[in-house]
Amino acid sequence: MGFLEELFRLKFEQPLERERRRKEEALTLFLLLEFFTLENPLKYYALELYPLILEEFHRLHRSLGYKHSPLDWIRCC
Repeated sequence: MGFLEELFRLKFEQPLERERRRKEEALTLFLLLEFFTLENPLKYYALELYPLILEEFHRLHRSLGYKHSPLDWIRCC
């Protein structure tokens, strides 16, 4: 490993790992809440992300070869 790579690893490895672990724990919590049909405390904040998710879903189903959304409850086309 080069000097700069080692310096980068020493400076940023722990904070990046901590952030990854925090996001993984949050995702696990939200999936468990959804699985047990408990109220998700961030559901209303997630509504702001709906347009972005809809755009991504549109790209996904188009890349899979579907002309229109395969899910009846998601209309993006």
